[in-house]
Amino acid sequence: MANGGRGGITIIAVPYDSGHRALRMGAGPEHLLSNGMEGVLAATGREIRSEVLEVTSTFRAEIATARGSRRRVPEGGDRTNLV
Repeated sequence: MANGGRGGITIIAVPYDSGHRALRMGAGPEHLLSNGMEGVLAATGREIRSEVLEVTSTFRAEIATARGSRRRVPEGGDRTNLV
């Protein structure tokens, strides 16, 4: 691997707080992405990918949203997942 044998990093942004998208703490993940998080991590020499995880349910209860989000986070394989 060109990055010294280390796998890449996948940033998985989950922009929800208490089942609400982009409110309160849920605004944090996209704020970090839009303010250079990928560039900071890329400086480590690792390949960086990012994705925003969207909840598909129209009824968003806090626990159900959290569980649904967790089920959609893929296993890392040779990559590090940063959720």
